[in-house]
Amino acid sequence: MYNILCPNCNHSQQISLKQLKKKRNNVTCSACKLQFNARTILNSQASQSQKQEALVSEVQIPEISTLIKARSQAIEEPEAIDDPVIETYSWQQKKPAYHSQRWLAGVILGLFLLAFQVYYFKGYSLSQNPQIRPWINIFSTKLNYPLPVYRNLAEFSTIGSKLKLVSPGNYQVQISFINHADFAQRLPDILVSLHNLHGGLFARRIFTPEEYLSNENTPEIIESSANANIDFFITVPDQEIGGYSIELK
Repeated sequence: MYNILCPNCNHSQQISLKQLKKKRNNVTCSACKLQFNARTILNSQASQSQKQEALVSEVQIPEISTLIKARSQAIEEPEAIDDPVIETYSWQQKKPAYHSQRWLAGVILGLFLLAFQVYYFKGYSLSQNPQIRPWINIFSTKLNYPLPVYRNLAEFSTIGSKLKLVSPGNYQVQISFINHADFAQRLPDILVSLHNLHGGLFARRIFTPEEYLSNENTPEIIESSANANIDFFITVPDQEIGGYSIELK
């Protein structure tokens, strides 16, 4: 609210800024009914008040004392200024501890599921990798969980093989090989192929370790750098054999 003095009768009346805008700064004195521009009156009143404040400030300025205070006078310590209060936003506030615990539990569960998926889909192929298998073996030993038996046919080397006639229709198969892998391997399968006098194939069979091992108690594992001598008998059709081949599978 503004107090406006009538320029004619000095009658004081109050008027709001909203009323000034509505009447476009034209005000009618309630005493003498004079219509005048309120904005002009307000500006003149403001300038007069500023002059009065300047005069008051000039009067209140004290003269500088020529007296010098003694050095022994105690120096007043400045008043301590309180630290400003800093408002924090909700996203800046510290989260409760249980949120961190949930995050930690979620991360551990996620890592466990990821490791399980890798093992489920890639576990066997990774265990057959000669570079990765030693590292996986460390974890499997600590977890007391055996790895699948290592198998790499390329790391077997055949020393010699022989097909010997024992009796009509009965032959003895002999083959020797060595395991060059750095790990123990399962004994390979043995493929025996028989050819006629014209070179055509007339008989073929794959023998598993369970079939060609004579003793049931013989282990089906061959250690690293160990050699194996396999000897077993087969029965073939009544036909002349022109050639044969014995391979590891």
